[in-house]
Amino acid sequence: MFAERGVAWVEGPDPPDILCTDTERRQLGVELVAWLDQQQIETYRRQEHLETTYLDAIRSEDRPSPEHFGWVVVNLREQRPLARNDSQQFVTELYEVIGDIDKEWQEEDPVFRIEAFPQHGVLSRYLNEIQIHHPGHHLEINGVQWIGFESRGGAYTPESMVRALRDRISAKVRMYPRGLGYAEAYLLVHYDDRAYVYNTPFTGGGFGLDDVIEQVRPFIAENHGPFRKVFVVTTLPGDERVELVWPISQRNLAKAGIRTNSIRLKLLVVLGSLTLIVAGWIFLSRFMRLGYLDSAIGSMRTLVAAETKYAQTHPEVGYTCSMSALPSDEFTIVEQLRNGTRNGYAFQIGGCQVADAKRPNAKYQLTARPLLKGMSAYCSDQSGIVKYDESGSVQKCLENGVPF
Repeated sequence: MFAERGVAWVEGPDPPDILCTDTERRQLGVELVAWLDQQQIETYRRQEHLETTYLDAIRSEDRPSPEHFGWVVVNLREQRPLARNDSQQFVTELYEVIGDIDKEWQEEDPVFRIEAFPQHGVLSRYLNEIQIHHPGHHLEINGVQWIGFESRGGAYTPESMVRALRDRISAKVRMYPRGLGYAEAYLLVHYDDRAYVYNTPFTGGGFGLDDVIEQVRPFIAENHGPFRKVFVVTTLPGDERVELVWPISQRNLAKAGIRTNSIRLKLLVVLGSLTLIVAGWIFLSRFMRLGYLDSAIGSMRTLVAAETKYAQTHPEVGYTCSMSALPSDEFTIVEQLRNGTRNGYAFQIGGCQVADAKRPNAKYQLTARPLLKGMSAYCSDQSGIVKYDESGSVQKCLENGVPF
């Protein structure tokens, strides 16, 4: 049922993505669009590729970690890849500088910065700064990457995702200047798994999804094109929501003295049949899978962090291949992964190797195998880098996965 009419629905001819037909043979079109900041994605992927040229050469996981500190961050002078003919000398000079600092270590500050390398010409051309973090925290196990780049985080701002939401809706509207050719048309904007990985989050700093919607409503009111209603759907684990973005006039609501929570509840009841129709197709074929992907990525990162914590807490043991041994007090998702499956994925830890009974285990392999067709496989190891394989093969992921 939709709007008190019986309807049948199928995957549409594109356009629309979903095609509904009521009892009077009137056709209703539902279009889908991903909520993405494509520019951010392209920027971060270029940055990943750039950093990989350095990390592949440095390979700190294959080197003994410093005695007096635990983490080294390198900052580039320019955004350019490491040239192949400079690679060997760059690595030699980098480890010389780190070794000299380790030998003469007397600092007590939580972060120590080196901003000049007068005796190291190649290093000076590429690096603006070396940061030494976690003094006094020597890594007791081998096989852990201890040289890297700063995270891509920064001051939180929701503006990029607000702009991205407006831009994506505008792009979809521009595609159909004369309408979709159906009696009624609806637009559903979904928060894509790529946005979860690469984009600025739309929540944080006292700003959330409700605030995003409030900011874009005036824009959509004047730019909704052929769409009778516009929805936003998020599938983040623990925050699955379907929100009507337009048409709700907050000015009219305020004049009528109707509370937003009350109108939302009424809208969910009135539009419940539409949600069921759309969710029945989207969550089973697209959104549910996107939610599974989001969940798998988050679970992988949590398990990697739990492995690192376990190895630091048990330096005599190193990494573990037992899911039940991982700490669950700090990493609550671990408890949900005890049986090895969660949200469409089977998780497994293997590849532990102990070269000597007196030495800790320095290796492990973590995999997330999809239980449904058409979903990516994920993997990681002691390097802490999460990778994926679009074909869904964990073996291909381990052998030649694409890093996030």
